[in-house]
Amino acid sequence: MRYLCLCLCLLITLPSNAEQTTSFYHYVKQLRVDAQARGISDSTVKAALEQVKLFKRAIHHNKVNQQKHQTLDTYLPAKVPGWKIAKARQLYKQNLPLLKQISKQYDIAPRYLIAIWGMETNFSQNISNYPALSVLVSLAYSEPANTNYREQIYAVLKAVDQKPNHLSNFKSDWSGKLGMLNFSAVDYLNNGQDFDQDGFSDIWQSKPDTFSSLAKFLTDNGWNNDLTWGRQVKLPDDFDSSLIGLASQKSLQQWQELGVRRFNGKNLPSVALKASLVAPDGINGRIFLAYDNYNVLLKWQDSQYFVSAVGYLADRIKFPAIK
Repeated sequence: MRYLCLCLCLLITLPSNAEQTTSFYHYVKQLRVDAQARGISDSTVKAALEQVKLFKRAIHHNKVNQQKHQTLDTYLPAKVPGWKIAKARQLYKQNLPLLKQISKQYDIAPRYLIAIWGMETNFSQNISNYPALSVLVSLAYSEPANTNYREQIYAVLKAVDQKPNHLSNFKSDWSGKLGMLNFSAVDYLNNGQDFDQDGFSDIWQSKPDTFSSLAKFLTDNGWNNDLTWGRQVKLPDDFDSSLIGLASQKSLQQWQELGVRRFNGKNLPSVALKASLVAPDGINGRIFLAYDNYNVLLKWQDSQYFVSAVGYLADRIKFPAIK
């Protein structure tokens, strides 16, 4: 009886292990059923999922990435070196006519589009070319409790369902991110734009489609083009650290009264804006005043390091002025 109770407890407390004992073949078979239940056509499900293979390298890559840790002081120099700033300024100038068209339609400052492009794929130098569905299904299979991967799979299938002839276009990196800007499949489905009007939102090859799709994402998530993203600041020695965090918003005047100053020691701007203080590495690391656009960038990638790097690169594109 005690042995039976022990076995029952193991079955109850280890559901994820039980799920992982399912073969990859049967996992994909069930995925087909679930996709069809979501209204995706039988023809798309069959054509797309019959090509899926288990990519163990995707699973390994994901686990390695989860183990990485660094500070902002090491991250920024590594991710935004001098060559990237120079390249960003060059590409900004080179693509300015297109960027102005997109900016006019979506009300997004072009420098942020270039900065995110640089951060995501080094201006398309690091685009991967793996079959997105195989990568996502492999990741979903390896982490059955992570429902996000399944949502990304359904998003790819829905996008393919709309454009069946473009199944082969859906390539990704080892994390399942798509195209020149590492779109998630869900964000691509919701925001993909056909700016060049060739019948397909091509975020793999088309700059017009890629930049406009990103611009739509930012606009739909509340981007305010009258604001910047944030600024690095200095705190007084006796600052109350409980005030740090996105949940605490105050006017710039209130932060000024609490002793917050620009990084060079000068007063904060005298404008009627609210902001939060963020400290990606704690109160002893770099401190930023974060405006509403900071939160929008977090919706693109939920990493304060990434947002800080995008903001820094965007600022270096703007200053000094490009002639």
